[in-house]
Amino acid sequence: MKTKRQGARAAIALRALCLIHAQAQYSPLSYCQGLARVASAKGAKVFENSPALSINNADGQWRIETKSGTASAPNLIVATNAYSNDQLLGQKSRFTLVHYFQFATEPLTAKERETVLPNLEGCWDTALVMSSFRYDRDGRLLVGSVGSLDHAASPTHEFWAKKKLAALFPQLEHKKNLITPGMAGLP
Repeated sequence: MKTKRQGARAAIALRALCLIHAQAQYSPLSYCQGLARVASAKGAKVFENSPALSINNADGQWRIETKSGTASAPNLIVATNAYSNDQLLGQKSRFTLVHYFQFATEPLTAKERETVLPNLEGCWDTALVMSSFRYDRDGRLLVGSVGSLDHAASPTHEFWAKKKLAALFPQLEHKKNLITPGMAGLP
């Protein structure tokens, strides 16, 4: 359980927080793999690592050309989220790609998890430097924000994450961190 002092630190560090009990956390990759598994079991053909060079629809039939061949089908699902090529379907993306990084602590003990997001909630704040907190399946606390780690000033992000973690959850200051950079699509 958080002490009043720890709760006050968290309130000062976050300023405001919206808790939505029905919100979901999931791994987009695991979700996509599950959809592909079910679709394959029902007879759909799933093509991976085969970027479309062109997509056309003629007479109710989709034709997709790739570097290694052509596929056709009466139905087409474009499941690229923010990573699609706008020119292929003649549509402008509704997403903006941003660099996003996460720092993962070592796995938390059961006792530590009781004091940090004990109901396994995911959390985003709306601070000037937006941050997120959630657990991964191994019980690591992930602290993330927008930013790129592929430049000389990237240690600033690690410093920020450690400072943010210490301000919100000082009981975890001793935990080592791993860095996981990537990209995210924002609507």
